Order: sequence, then C-alpha cells, then structure tokens
Amino acid sequence: MITDNNLDNSDSSQENFIKSYDITKYDRPSVTADIVVFGVLNEPSGNYRKPNKPEMCVLLIQRKSHPFKGMWALPGGFLNKNESIEACAARELWEETNLEINKFWSIGTFSKPGRDPRGWIISCALLGIAKPSNQKAVAGDDASEAIWTPINNVLSEDFEIAFDHKEIIIKALERLRLENVDQIAFEFLNNDFTISELQFVHEFIEDRPLLGPNFRRKMKTLIEESHFIDKHLDDKDILCACIDNSLAKSKKISGKVCCEKQIHIEPEEITMSKKGPEMACIKPIVSESRKSMSPMRPLVLPDSMCLRPTSYNSKKTSLNKEDGVGHRPATYFKRKKNI
Repeated sequence: MITDNNLDNSDSSQENFIKSYDITKYDRPSVTADIVVFGVLNEPSGNYRKPNKPEMCVLLIQRKSHPFKGMWALPGGFLNKNESIEACAARELWEETNLEINKFWSIGTFSKPGRDPRGWIISCALLGIAKPSNQKAVAGDDASEAIWTPINNVLSEDFEIAFDHKEIIIKALERLRLENVDQIAFEFLNNDFTISELQFVHEFIEDRPLLGPNFRRKMKTLIEESHFIDKHLDDKDILCACIDNSLAKSKKISGKVCCEKQIHIEPEEITMSKKGPEMACIKPIVSESRKSMSPMRPLVLPDSMCLRPTSYNSKKTSLNKEDGVGHRPATYFKRKKNI
C-alpha cells in the first residue's frame, strides 16, 4: 500500500492537509478522451428497384500532425483542467468532425505503457452514436479529413490505424452488445424509420440474422406506424404515395384516379392540412406516355389512407407500365411513447 508522508496529519484538519499537499510528488500522466462513434449509413444499391444497403460504420479522422501523421485514427484529444471526460469528448468531437453528440457510454481506460510515443498518456474511451440526421462530418482542428468507414473494413488485418485505436473499437463493440438491444437500437435511427432499418440494427448488435415475421411481431409492443413525409428530397427525387389496389380499381378516390397503383408527386405539390397527412392534397403528374389524359385536379386521400414516401430517380421512374415504377414505398414507424 502506498502511503503519503507529505504531512503528519494526526492533529491537523483536512483543510490544512490539502493546503500543504504537494501534488508534484508523484508523476502524473496526461489524459485523453478517444471517441468511438457508430452510425448506420446507406450505401447506394446500384439498382433503383432495390433500397439502399445499410452499413454499420465508425467515424475516423486523418491526423494532420505527428505522431502518426496522415494515418486514420479515432477523434479525440487532451483533457483540459476543470473539464469532465464527457465534456472533453463532446468538445473534441465537435472541433475535429463538426458532429454534436452529448450522450456517451464508457468503454474503458487504456493505459498500457508505450501506447503513445509522446509519453505517458492514458486514454478514457467513450462510445457515441450518430443518428442518420447527424452524420455530416467536416474535418477541423488537427484533423485533415473526417470519414465514415464500415466497421468490418476497419477491423480487417490490412487496415492501418493509429495508436491502439483498433483495440478500442473492438472494446466499443463489446460494450455496445452489453446494452439492452431493444432500447439502444433506437439511438441509431431517426424518429421515423422503416422496419428493415430497425431490424438491421438489431441484427448487427445481436450479431445474428433475424427472421422478418418474428422480428415484426416482437417489435409490435415497441413501435407504431408513423405518418412521415420526407420533405427534404433532391431535385431529381419525387415522392410516391401508395394507393390501395382495391380503392384504385373501384375508383373510390375523390378526383380522378391516377393510372396504376401509385401516384407520383413533386415535393412542392404537397399541401398538408391541419388534419394530418391523411388529408394531404396531391396533384398527380401526367407521364409523357399519357399526354392524352386530361389534366387532373388535386386528389384528397380518404381518411383510411396515408402517404408512404420513398425516394425515386425521376429519370428512371415513370407512370408507364412498361418502364416500371420501382419498389413499393416504405412504411415508416416511430417508437411508442413511454417505452
């Protein structure tokens, strides 16, 4: 046991002891916060008929200075005086990647001698999660670049990363899998998400494939359908409203029924009413192949119907049956309140 002989404090108060204490008597290491940020990114599928492929990624920066100049590393930096390790992590993450994350899970402390060539430096590693709406990384401070990289690529033998950061990422995965998957999975998603997005996160955390029907039954108590409309589409994208086949055939939609089972609309032509998306007015587009059709007045969807948005490439999407209309628009869900 190490005892402190700085002061014989048998007859003195703690206040006097602290005043007389020499903190320089013992060597003190520098302390850093290293942050492992996970996030789900969608890689283009290369086929407009298929949804984009999700990929679990980790945020890396390229070091601008020595040591390990030019190598990939985790974002992080030195702890300032009178700063908590969580505050340091949030500050360094913002300075180096322009991401704002304030919720962290502790991974552990990494203190192996020689882990940092600069000297005795201890790292307190923290886990953060970035939702899809918070993934635009911009390099700053002592980072020359900030990128999202698939975790499997980073953990491969031929991927070089600075310090002991590969070990930290492995520990971060282990830490993630200790959490309640039903709760932490929502941290990876926006407020509105598809069931396939949620299932992908569960499969990654649980490290096993899941049967779709069983998963949907399990999630019934945790999620509910969301009337989500994506209003942030690129110029080349259009929104697609799904029309029930039986309603389309029986023409029980006020206004003229658009051809086929789907109505294609431009984002700026959506008019939301106070009653919600069920009563959204839509002005259908007449395709080039159906110029003979008379102009359609705006449609009002029945109360039983809701918009189910998806992104389409307007150059490849058509109301023409021969050209095809792509995959069925996704249904969005949200987490139930008080869950």
